[in-house]
Amino acid sequence: MKIFITIVLSLFFFTACSKVNVVLLPEDGDKVGKIEIQNEDKKFVIDKPFEQVNAIDGDSSILTHEEVQEKFKDSIAALPKKPKSYLIYFEWDSTKVVPKSKKEIKKIIENIKKENINYIHIIGHTDRAGDNQYNKRLSLKRANYIKKILIKNKIPNELIEVDYYGESAPLVKTRDEVPKKINRRVEVTIK
Repeated sequence: MKIFITIVLSLFFFTACSKVNVVLLPEDGDKVGKIEIQNEDKKFVIDKPFEQVNAIDGDSSILTHEEVQEKFKDSIAALPKKPKSYLIYFEWDSTKVVPKSKKEIKKIIENIKKENINYIHIIGHTDRAGDNQYNKRLSLKRANYIKKILIKNKIPNELIEVDYYGESAPLVKTRDEVPKKINRRVEVTIK
């Protein structure tokens, strides 16, 4: 059986009577790719949101969102949630969070506590002003500062991984020694 998937999520549903149903779910909105299903002598293609095909006999139909939710509720519940990413910005040459990012930290903590999160990745960054080695240390300090805030808010340490890139992964590329506010950040991804 060949399956080609482009930005798509597919569910396979097996029943006792040897039916194999394949349903194409949209990733965001109505964006889907296509799935090609081939049995011994036929090939079937589905390429519409919520389209379903029986891989044995080729019968196809379009399900409603509600039908998919009901028919595949257990499978959907078992899918991992999409990672969420947040950016926290810092003052120049410090671990002081800019005022607008304080709200973002609260949102991160709320989402971690509300959802079943089992992994938190924190990555520290700097702009290109200053020495490369100094910027690496500063990006680590920023990442560890956010980690300490999470731990202080009863987020388990074992869920958290910290990385730091210094000035090597800017959001906006600049020449060396050029300060850029948007690059002074910590990225937090929760899954």
